[in-house]
Amino acid sequence: MTKPRIRHKRISILTGSDLSVRRLALIEHDSGKEGPIVWLTACIHGDEVGGIAVVHEIFSFLKKYPLLKGKVLAFPILNAMAFEVGIRDIPITNEDLNRSFPGSAKGTVGERAAYKILNTILESRPSLVLDLHNDWLRSIPYALLDSGKIESKDSYKIALKTGKEIKLPLVKEPFSAKSDELVNKTLAGNLLLNDVPALTLELGTSQIVDEKQVSFGVYIILEILKSLQMIEINLRPPDDIKTDLSEKIYTYSDKPYFSQTGLIRFLIKPGQVISQGKPFARLYNIFGRLTETLLVERDSLILGHNDSSVGIPGNPVAAFAQV
Repeated sequence: MTKPRIRHKRISILTGSDLSVRRLALIEHDSGKEGPIVWLTACIHGDEVGGIAVVHEIFSFLKKYPLLKGKVLAFPILNAMAFEVGIRDIPITNEDLNRSFPGSAKGTVGERAAYKILNTILESRPSLVLDLHNDWLRSIPYALLDSGKIESKDSYKIALKTGKEIKLPLVKEPFSAKSDELVNKTLAGNLLLNDVPALTLELGTSQIVDEKQVSFGVYIILEILKSLQMIEINLRPPDDIKTDLSEKIYTYSDKPYFSQTGLIRFLIKPGQVISQGKPFARLYNIFGRLTETLLVERDSLILGHNDSSVGIPGNPVAAFAQV
């Protein structure tokens, strides 16, 4: 029997013009016993850095309290090129890595990275993949589940069950032709298409590491490992986690938008519950005249609002989890 251990690996993606090699860092904790295989992936968008800290904390925990069975593997930084310059997309090609799947071994920079990421995960035949993201600067943690034709797959049903059991609001993408198209391009969507249960955890604040949001993420992941009987530690939930919000399944929306340009004055806070028809943002012109007020379309939980108060027609103002 193999002793539990943590290993660090590097997987080559491509070679640069100076012959330097771009590689993916991989961390693995192997209990040495048969059991579930759980993957954590973080920083697929370079400015969403909180998930990296969550991965670090999970493996620090496992160093002290090794798994009872199975394996946990992680890509702590999927998009190192964007991370290094603090932007969302791959700087060389301006590709959104999370719209580059399933990728191609001979494609663009994004497609090559996506191909390597997806196939490395699939080769391990995982039981569950948790893709860690961060949302707007002012946002609350929530679980996001893809929707579309995949909803008939067993992998989707397992992901849905996992989402219902964790103590975060569970938000589904609205079912539409657009959602089917999105599933074909994202990491979580492609995993579901390949019969691998996958759930996206949106862990609040982007651009900086918010320690409170990190503690939420660590707690949620350890609770999932405990439910899979991979660990047996009794965990104390973070003080501010909203356990009552996990009882419903919400639908995601970022509408309505302003139809004019101006200064936004927000009337809401992330985590607030607001009724249909209530105002959530006002727009003022250069002379201070109120030009437009946006009303909530359905009873909603406020997930977050835009990082900027510059109102532009067609730009999302806030994100809603609608009942």
